[in-house]
Amino acid sequence: MSTIDEVLEAAQRPVYKTNLLSSCFSTQTLQAVLSAGLTAAQLADPDEIINLLRNRCNAVRNRHVWRHQMALCTQRPNQKADNWLCELRELSRKSEYNGDCCARCESTRILGQIVSGVADKEVRIKMLEQGDAFTLDRAVTILRTAETSQLQAANLQEDHTINAIVCRSTTAANRQTKRKKTDSADSVEKTQNTSEKIVQRGGRNIGNAERRTTSTMFASHRRKKWAPYSKNKMSPSQWLSK
Repeated sequence: MSTIDEVLEAAQRPVYKTNLLSSCFSTQTLQAVLSAGLTAAQLADPDEIINLLRNRCNAVRNRHVWRHQMALCTQRPNQKADNWLCELRELSRKSEYNGDCCARCESTRILGQIVSGVADKEVRIKMLEQGDAFTLDRAVTILRTAETSQLQAANLQEDHTINAIVCRSTTAANRQTKRKKTDSADSVEKTQNTSEKIVQRGGRNIGNAERRTTSTMFASHRRKKWAPYSKNKMSPSQWLSK
């Protein structure tokens, strides 16, 4: 509704705002407004309608209850600074601090609650270092700056984590590739050694076979030579001397 004041002329604004509010109301809310006893002039005034609904909603709680709620309103973990500020401003409006003494009471109460209720201790220390010249606008700036810095730090940490994971994965892949190459080279070397052993063993077997064959042939020949003399009962030494 704030843009209506910039677009329309002053004489056209109340009627347009009233019609806009009426179109947004539910059936029950519209019946409550029409049965509240407002005059025709009040029904044509959007501020009167808003005040009526505000008083109706706040009829159960008085300002002391809202002030107690504001004193308990601290920043929750991971709560955005702007969302928390909206809650504080809404509670401050319901608490009616402006009616106590001056218009500065509301901003002073909000500032005090920000300092005592901020979730980050380092941000609270930075606020306390500002001294007596500390203002609500300065507190809001510190809150938003700290929130932005934390988000940027988290993003940097996430980037470092991703890079570390990629580096570890690349290193592991390189080690695995190197291990495969080493295993392949060892396998080839073992195969060559086995082949050489088989060839050597085969050569020894051939030599042994040749020696056994030669020995067998010599023994057979010797038996043939010895056969005639064995019938005459000649000793081997006598046979050899022949």
